[in-house]
Formats: sequence, C-alpha cells, structure tokens
Amino acid sequence: MNLQSADLMFLAVLVGIFYFTLVRPQRRRAAEQKKMIEALAPGDEIVTVGGVYAVLMTVGERVLVRVAGGAEMEIAPQAIARVVVAAVVEEASDDEHGR
Repeated sequence: MNLQSADLMFLAVLVGIFYFTLVRPQRRRAAEQKKMIEALAPGDEIVTVGGVYAVLMTVGERVLVRVAGGAEMEIAPQAIARVVVAAVVEEASDDEHGR
C-alpha cells in the first residue's frame, strides 16, 4: 500500500492537531502542578481535588493538613488542586495604603 504525498500531508496535519490540542496542554498543566507542589510550605491554605479546604502542616512524600475543627489528615501531594490566595494578605495591603 503506497501512500501518496497528499495522504502523508493529511496524516502529518492530523498528528500536529492532536499534539497541539491534547499532548502539549496536558504537559503544561503537569509542569504547573509540579511547580506548585514544589513551592508548598507549611501554613499555606490549599484546596484538594475533592474540594476540601485545609492548611498545610507538613510537606513531604505525604502531606499533613489541618481541616475545619482542628482535625488533621494525610493526603498525597498530587491531591492538592490549588493554593488559596489568603484574604489576610489582601487586608494587610489595604491597611498599608490607608484604606
């Protein structure tokens, strides 16, 4: 079965579309997630992939977090969806500007 140059061009375009719509964005998200996990520090407020808000106590292979009511639990670092921007930081910047 011989593929003609038009067939090869069509196949190359399909592979390119696949790469730029699926593979590249996934790699970017994975790199951002890894960077966020490496920057975690005790005291950071986070949200898990399950929607649980917590404060980091220790960071390592397993992460110890404190949730509402003072309960503590261990989670995998990959279960952290994002770091919450603390409202305290915003209030402090408003106090500095006399607002």
